Amino acid sequence: ESTMTCVAPPSQPKVATVDVSNDGKAFAPYAVNYEYTYLRLDSISQSEGRVDGGDILEVTGYGFYPGMWCRFGDQRSPAQYTNLTSAFCKSPPQTTTATVRVSLSPDGTRQWTESEVYFNYFLELTELRPSEGRAIGGDDIHVFGSGFDQYCSYNCRFGHILVPAIVVSNTHIQCSAPPGSGTVDFA
Repeated sequence: ESTMTCVAPPSQPKVATVDVSNDGKAFAPYAVNYEYTYLRLDSISQSEGRVDGGDILEVTGYGFYPGMWCRFGDQRSPAQYTNLTSAFCKSPPQTTTATVRVSLSPDGTRQWTESEVYFNYFLELTELRPSEGRAIGGDDIHVFGSGFDQYCSYNCRFGHILVPAIVVSNTHIQCSAPPGSGTVDFA
């Protein structure tokens, strides 16, 4: 039994006949078919996640194989191959909130798929200090989380009242509590 390895030349998706020859003139009496497939991204298992990344998403489509990559906007992430129609990708971190296009590549450097699949990065609020204050308002409220961008403007909402916020860092904004009484939802 003998084995020969050949590198398939580039092609558009199609079925090609593969013949074997040792001199380029006389070919073996039989041929086999080789299918050129293409990457196609159909969907992702969730459409949003935190700006600090790390969400594991199942991507579905066609033509998947080991070594392919996912791209979220401009940020790349290696795919974990499952089978011809399924793989898993970890959302990479982004610097700010954004809705980005998701695409696939056979090697992470070329031929990215064109798709209408999008992923929305959102801010994550983790802590509010202090969580209570005076009814006359005026208390400095510190909001902690991830994804705050110094070039964006933010507001804090106390119930239905919006007040401007100051970006302290990408994990911290500050606002001043308005006058009020009772418990309100904060967003």
